Amino acid sequence: FIVSWTAGVINCLSEEINTGIWPYYQGPWVTDPIDNEKGEYHQSLTAKAPSEPANGTFWLANLTFTVSATLEQVIAVNFTVTKPPGYDNYVLLNIQADEIPHAYQSYQITIIPEFTLTLLLVAMTISTIATIILKRRNK
Repeated sequence: FIVSWTAGVINCLSEEINTGIWPYYQGPWVTDPIDNEKGEYHQSLTAKAPSEPANGTFWLANLTFTVSATLEQVIAVNFTVTKPPGYDNYVLLNIQADEIPHAYQSYQITIIPEFTLTLLLVAMTISTIATIILKRRNK
C-alpha cells in the first residue's frame, strides 16, 4: 500500500510494522519505504505458512510524523491511502489469492501553528510595554 501526504509540510520520521498479525511472514519488501520529498510511504508484507488467517480489524503500519515547515497559518494536510500502480490484484489477499474486500479511506488533518509571527511580535510588544510601565512605577 501507499500512503501519500502533503510534501514539504510534514515529514515521516519512522515506521512500525505490525508483525504480530501473523507469526510467519516475508518482508517487509520495501527497504527504504519513506520518501519525504514526494510525501509518500510505500510498504509490503506477505504472510506465509504455517500462519493462520486473521479475522478482525488490525493496524498494518504506524507512522510517526513531525511538522517540517515553519507555519504562519493554519494548514490542512491530506493523507491518501492507495494501492501501488499496476498492483490491482495484489493488495489484500487470502490464501487462495482472492482479494479480501477492503476500502481505502483518505483523511485530512489540520495543523495549527503554536505561534504565528504576528502573534509573537504582538506578545513581545506587550511584554516590552509592560516591563517599561512596571519599571516606571517602581521608581
